[in-house]
Amino acid sequence: MNFTLTNQLEQRQTLSQQQIYSLHVLAMNNYDLKCFLQEQELQNPLVSVEYDQPERLERYQQDESGALTQVSVEYREEQGQRSYARKSTEPSDYYDIPNQQEESTADFLRSQLNHFTCTPREEQLLNYLVELVDDNGYLRIGVEELAYLTGSDRREMEAAVAAIQQLTPTGVGAYDLADCLRLQAEKLYPDNQVLRNLIAFHLEDVAAHRYQKIASTQNISLNQVKKCTALLRTLNPKPLNGLVAAGSSFVVPDIIYRCDSNSWTISLNDNWAGSVSLHREYQNMGAHHLDDSFRQYYQEKKRQALFLSSCVEKRRQTILKLAHFLLVYQRPFFEGSGSMKALTLKQAAKAVGLHDSTVSRAIRDKYVQTPLGTFPMKAFFVAAVPFHSETGEGAEAMSTAEVKRHIQQLIRQEDKHKPHSDSSLVTELERQGIHISRRTVAKYRAELGIPTAGCRKDV
Repeated sequence: MNFTLTNQLEQRQTLSQQQIYSLHVLAMNNYDLKCFLQEQELQNPLVSVEYDQPERLERYQQDESGALTQVSVEYREEQGQRSYARKSTEPSDYYDIPNQQEESTADFLRSQLNHFTCTPREEQLLNYLVELVDDNGYLRIGVEELAYLTGSDRREMEAAVAAIQQLTPTGVGAYDLADCLRLQAEKLYPDNQVLRNLIAFHLEDVAAHRYQKIASTQNISLNQVKKCTALLRTLNPKPLNGLVAAGSSFVVPDIIYRCDSNSWTISLNDNWAGSVSLHREYQNMGAHHLDDSFRQYYQEKKRQALFLSSCVEKRRQTILKLAHFLLVYQRPFFEGSGSMKALTLKQAAKAVGLHDSTVSRAIRDKYVQTPLGTFPMKAFFVAAVPFHSETGEGAEAMSTAEVKRHIQQLIRQEDKHKPHSDSSLVTELERQGIHISRRTVAKYRAELGIPTAGCRKDV
């Protein structure tokens, strides 16, 4: 590793450290937040974590137009309860069940960083990146976004990612499947250009056994294609799968939605995690102490405590803002009168005035309790496909759930003696204004548990 840091980048480092810290707090679920605050309370004598805070309820009522408008923000005391829970007379819909973990993905990768010689800045970036690697070994965030999050330039971040990709097992730190296989091929078969071409241009063809097409395109023999395909199948598409335990979490809702007639309430279920304030006994100690070094120590700890408090409050406001947006946007689903609408991170970010990377952190490992059950917060972000309305007014967004229902209906109504192939399903969907590939149809059909046309055919 060899980063070159300019003075300008050094000035940006302080800002990026604060940003990373704030995003780190935002990404925590409530259980992780509780553990983190307890740790900070032990490390900083000016940090005071207070429990038994009143529950904050944001109330929304339906106006004449049918829209939900906020009518009040109130606080409700739960007597005799240190941690948040519904009153014992109410049935519980969630469980505080931890999954124990011997070693996390980040711990496994971080143990290898000791072999690198790097500057404090480089070490900071590498430790940040290993936290983002998922349990399969993938780094799902692009260089541009990573550079933005850390206050780095693109070249600096590319070098950091390249360093992560040097870790074992080979393939760790890849952005996607092709990148993962490429890393392994370059290390294991550095002289096999044909194999690298297969990975770069023909993964779909390999999956579909279109060997003759590959041979013609690459101008090689069919035998060469088969040999390289055999090598390709020896590579590991999930380099970390099974090497470390899955990440642990407590399945506890972070957001709770309640509905009474046309009135909705939203509460952030973080009271039991505690709220941060300055320790009352030490608040004025620094002003009266004569020792300069102590005053400097005191001011630094006070600054840290205040910044921690602001991060926790910012986290609260961000999650509540997103929770309100999701309630309004996915209201038919919450009310049981419709399915979820297509929604992307970018759409949500624009609606609430945040960066899409911030929204990504805000929904990470968060759970939402609704009248219909408890869901991961990310479940409300539904992929979309192009849909052209019958009016011809242009392309609209249709959720994958809606597309799957169309596929189900087509298969339900098909001639069982001549069932729809995936290609014919593509054609039928196009007639309805839905434009997706055969591969996508096959994927959705498999996810629905529907067998292929040959298996559905009545003889």
